[in-house]
Formats: sequence, structure tokens, C-alpha cells
Amino acid sequence: MSKTAQSHSSEPSPVESSLQAAEKSWENDPANPYNWPEKKKWAIIFIAAAVTLLVGLNATATTTPSIVIAERFHVSDLEFPHSYWPVTVWNTAAAFGPMVGLPLLENFGIREGYL
Repeated sequence: MSKTAQSHSSEPSPVESSLQAAEKSWENDPANPYNWPEKKKWAIIFIAAAVTLLVGLNATATTTPSIVIAERFHVSDLEFPHSYWPVTVWNTAAAFGPMVGLPLLENFGIREGYL
């Protein structure tokens, strides 16, 4: 039998058969998100949405009482807008942080990126 005839045989290669076995086991694996109960899926969505909302509120909460905070701590905005600096820094970091951080995580690994 020639090489081309052998490569097109109906038997899967060892790599293909191990991939097929892994796919079959993944279909019934409880760690597979497609196999999670609906209640768990919705709980994860709710938690992610709540965290996103809380981070946004935390980032902008100081803008509303900024005048009162500035008066209480005797901070003047005449030379530099100290009242809005925390919000500006937070939002700038939220905008540019992922553009710098995510490529580093992909290149060097998640563990090293967080350490």
C-alpha cells in the first residue's frame, strides 16, 4: 500500500482518536459551561453585571460631592482640578490598562502578569 493510500484510511490516527475521546468526555463534563444548570449560568451573569456596575459607581461616585469634599478638606480647584483628578485617573487607567495589560498577559502568561 502506498503512503497516500495509508494516510486516507478510514481508521483515525492516534492523535485524532485521542481528540475524539477528549471531545466526548468534554460533552458530559460538569466543568463544561454548556452543561451547567440554568440557575448557575444566571448567577454568574448577575455577579458579573453587579461587579461591572459597582466598579463604575465607585469610579464616578466622587464627582457629585466634589465641591463639598473640596470645601471640607480645603482643596482649591483654581490651579489644578483636584476634585476631578481621581475620576480622570481611574477612567484613564480603565481605558488604557487593558490595552497594555492584556497583550502582556498573552505574551508572558496570566500568572506572571498578575504577579
